[in-house]
Amino acid sequence: MSREEGISTTVERALDDLAKKVDVIYLTVDIDMDALDSAYVPKVPAKNTGLIRTDELFECVYITDSYSLVQAIDIVCLDSLRNRSSIIVKSGVHVISKLSVSLVERK
Repeated sequence: MSREEGISTTVERALDDLAKKVDVIYLTVDIDMDALDSAYVPKVPAKNTGLIRTDELFECVYITDSYSLVQAIDIVCLDSLRNRSSIIVKSGVHVISKLSVSLVERK
């Protein structure tokens, strides 16, 4: 359903719904070989298709970044020793950098 509606629409709707219910959003980003589509992260042992693409991940981060209720973030399942694809590690670094800079600029 998310792909049919578009990732932007799905994320924005989820954030708007959350904003009606909470004062703060804690964002957890899963950058793992089990979360990203293996077509976009080669050399991973888990061959999963139809999952989130790296461009969709970055779009989600960009949209989430604009919501002031997002006050904290963490990155889970980013293990450079287990994940043989440097794309996963680079994706994690990109996400951390983007969100960290944004959170500091908001303060």
